[in-house]
Amino acid sequence: MINFKQQVTEYLNGNREVCEELMYDGCYADNWKSSDNLPFEYKGVDSFGGEDQGSDFYSVILIRNPDDHDEQYYIKFQGWYTSYDGAEYHSWSFVEPK
Repeated sequence: MINFKQQVTEYLNGNREVCEELMYDGCYADNWKSSDNLPFEYKGVDSFGGEDQGSDFYSVILIRNPDDHDEQYYIKFQGWYTSYDGAEYHSWSFVEPK
């Protein structure tokens, strides 16, 4: 049986489109959000980049286990921004709060 963190890792590694959406949507999710398609609930906690902020772009979301709200992890979606394409997803990783 896999644990929650392993489940999230496998899910995100297998769903690039979801990562792209979360990178963008995470910037605007002030309250906990959930979906039948996601194995976790999430809310946005930090973001950087976009128009007039250079080419670096990232967003950080806090996820939690819907069955155990005490089990939470931060995920950073890294990408870049160009004025002609907008934000482009590159990768994701678990991170620790600063």
